[in-house]
Amino acid sequence: MRAEGLPRYEYITSLHNGRVPDGHEDFNAGIGAAEMLGRANYVALVGGGRNPKFPTNKVIIWDDAKQLAVVTLEFHSQVFRALLSRSQILVALLNSVSLYAFSSPPKKVSSFETADNPSGLCCLGSKIVAFPGRTPGQVQIVEIGTGNPAKQEPSSGSSPPRTAPASPSSEEASIPPTSSPLPSPPPPPS
Repeated sequence: MRAEGLPRYEYITSLHNGRVPDGHEDFNAGIGAAEMLGRANYVALVGGGRNPKFPTNKVIIWDDAKQLAVVTLEFHSQVFRALLSRSQILVALLNSVSLYAFSSPPKKVSSFETADNPSGLCCLGSKIVAFPGRTPGQVQIVEIGTGNPAKQEPSSGSSPPRTAPASPSSEEASIPPTSSPLPSPPPPPS
């Protein structure tokens, strides 16, 4: 999730069986992006806002159980999003995405160029990753095991996609075209 235009995130918590525990972590500074690893105690954090807690070019993997950073990835440019799975870390920069093995230290598996992606649009599945292609309006789907492109899907129009719904357990990612307008709501009953 992106904190752009929203108040800074002050509390990062873990959810246990759908409820928030009594403890929390007050970072007392800005967090620009935060992604949890399912129900595990790991959270990928990126600094943001006027007073960032972490540099905006670093991904911090925070262990909520130990209350400390267990992994740090540093880049030459701003990080827009980081996704976690039990075996992978996917990081979205402005013009590229990088895939790492979730290990200590993390090992870079592959890196791919993208069109400008200031929203950090990307999906991480169990066997594939999806992200913008090199040309605006295209989506590239890559197999994690081989690093080979699975397919490249053109969207309708030349505007880049803005949303990427895909469940972490899905084998296929679905990124709908965004150039078609949403249907109008029905008129109110009279």
